[in-house]
Amino acid sequence: MEEIKKLYFSVSEASKKLGINQSRLRYWDEEYGVVSIRAEKGKFRRVTPKDMITFTKIKLLSCIFNSEGIKQVLKGKIKVTIDNDLIVKYE
Repeated sequence: MEEIKKLYFSVSEASKKLGINQSRLRYWDEEYGVVSIRAEKGKFRRVTPKDMITFTKIKLLSCIFNSEGIKQVLKGKIKVTIDNDLIVKYE
């Protein structure tokens, strides 16, 4: 049977896939404005596959940069390159 690709994930599903706790994911969302589908009153946030890519970038960047540095990278003010050996170069 062919796997159906999800259009969005719950915060719980996203945090499990990323290997982080839900509170960290919510913090990153509030700090960096990641989640593109906001929760309506009484409903849940929806994390899209594009959001998952951004969260994965933040997870990697958090090993190198502080919060302000991550914001600069996400805004494109600091260019980061990661090669196949996971060597990070930034300008």
